[in-house]
This record gives sequence, C-alpha cells and structure tokens, in this order.
Amino acid sequence: MAEKLINIALVEMKDGDKSVKSLNVLDKYLKRFEKNLLFPNPSNLKEYDELRIFETPNKLKISNLSEENPYHILTEFFEIDFQKEEHRLNNIDDIDYQGNGFKPNLVLYYFKEGQTETIYFSEINSKTVLVKNRVFILPKVFKRSGVEDRPELKLNEVTKGLELPQSNFIAKLTKRVNKTYSVEIYDVRKLDIACRLSSHIDFYAEKKLHKFNTPDDESFKITSARTDVQIKNVEETMAIVRDTPALSKALSQYSGHGNKAINRIKKERLRDAIDRLKNYVKKNEAQYTLEDIPVFHFNENRIVVEPCQIKIFVALLDNRIVEKILTEEIELPYFD
Repeated sequence: MAEKLINIALVEMKDGDKSVKSLNVLDKYLKRFEKNLLFPNPSNLKEYDELRIFETPNKLKISNLSEENPYHILTEFFEIDFQKEEHRLNNIDDIDYQGNGFKPNLVLYYFKEGQTETIYFSEINSKTVLVKNRVFILPKVFKRSGVEDRPELKLNEVTKGLELPQSNFIAKLTKRVNKTYSVEIYDVRKLDIACRLSSHIDFYAEKKLHKFNTPDDESFKITSARTDVQIKNVEETMAIVRDTPALSKALSQYSGHGNKAINRIKKERLRDAIDRLKNYVKKNEAQYTLEDIPVFHFNENRIVVEPCQIKIFVALLDNRIVEKILTEEIELPYFD
C-alpha cells in the first residue's frame, strides 16, 4: 500500500499556543496535488544518538522520539480532531496577515500508509500564500484531425486562492501503529523558529538540570561509579543556558541513559581530565578561567557545578571531549 495524502492543514504557531485549520480539499484534488510534491532525501541525515552532545547540526534524525526529547511536542499534531469546527478553514478570507485574523506560518501535509501516519512540515511565505485577482498564462495544446498539434496560450484568472509550498520541507514526523515516533529534521533552525521551540527547549534544559539535583536513585549520574552531580543555583545557571542556544539544545536532549559513554567512563579519568584543564588554564591563555571549571570532590564521589561552570560541565558530558583533554587536545565548545 502506497503512502497517500489525506489532509492539508495550516498552522499558526504562537508562543505556548497554536491554531490548526484543515483545508476542505476533495480526495481527487489531494491526489493530483500529491504528484507535485518533491520530498527530501533523508540519506544524509545523522542519527542524533550518534552525535556528540555539543554538536548542533542543521540536519538530523531521531529514530526513537521519546517524551524526554523536546521535539516530542510535535506529536501533538497527530491528535488534532479535524472534525471540530475550530480546526477547519471555512473561508480563505479568514487568513489575514494584516489584521486580527488567522496568520498561518506552517503547512502540514498528512499522509497515511496502512497504520503508519506521517506529517511533512513546510514553512509558509506570508507574502505569497494568498493569491487574489491574479492572471496566469498557461500553455494549451489544441488537437485537430489531420492538422499538426498547435500549442497556444490561454489566460487563467484566479480571484481567490492559496499558493502552497510543494518542496523545501523542514521536517517529517512519523507515527507507527504502536505509538512510537520518529522525526527527520531537514532544517533544524527553521523548524525551531517556525514551531516557536526555543522557550520549549529551554524548559526541557531546565528539567534536565533539576534531574541532576534529584535526591534519589532517579537522578542523573555520571561515570561508572555513579558520580553525583550538584547543580548550584539552577535559576542563575539557566540565565547562562538561555544565552547560548547550542548549550540549551544539548542539555534539553541529554537523556542520561546508562549506555551513554559518560556513564561508562571511570571516575578517575574524569578527575584527570578536570585536573588537566586546570593545569592548562594556569599555563596558557584561555577563554575560561579556573573558576569556570567544575569541582570534583573525588572522595565524596560528587561534582559541584556553579552557574559559571555549566558550559564546561556540559562539554564534559561527552566522553570524547574527556578523551581529547587527556591527550592534551584542549578544545571546548560554548566559548566561541
């Protein structure tokens, strides 16, 4: 069974809210429209779990999109009840970018194949989406018996319509029969902006900081010795995190799973890396100071992270950064 376009919806994203309205398009026209869609090639997308924690590529895929990930909020688009009047666009005139009307900035193409549902996301150009009183010159071929086909031009006047994007998709979201999700993101920056995700990502980043501070076995631990982490003054720390989008994104998507390399490394190696950072700062000019380096209370098996130390701490969550430091390749992210 081939994937089939079953619905087109326009979305106006607002901070903390969204308005979604379906277009009333007959199936036969959806089928014709589908033929003109140009889908992106996902072959060059990297799996997020294979990336370093500080890497922020503009393209990626997440094969298992869990609730711990800030992009999981996008799955709410599968739950829209398009039978409700509030989710239907009854009149093109309801779209009004100048006044107080509906101002869509996204178009969603809903597909279905068996029990698998897919949504493609594309941005809307507010300057071109509305088509009013425009004339298009189109070719038309006249066929007459015994006479060579002769192309002519005809005029088509559109008094009111919509010009929707047919390519340049920014994301693809998939829902499987067992309610597991995956996402392919073809333009991370555009998706974050279009879906107003920056504050949502910051919210998840703060949740992860509190997760380190949780005083029980549910808290995030690091190293094979299950080293405790104490984040001092989360509010002040978040002020720094919000000012560095890459830092917020890295924290928001940190899962703390036991199979992460930072959870398998011996605490002695983490201690040695921190000591080497301190020695480097003492002997070289760097973009950070001794005060920016987290304090490892080795005998207590506890790391204390002050607000100014959050950048280096998050960098150390990537085991490959630790290994580079130990081989004297001192290069840390978030200080550019």
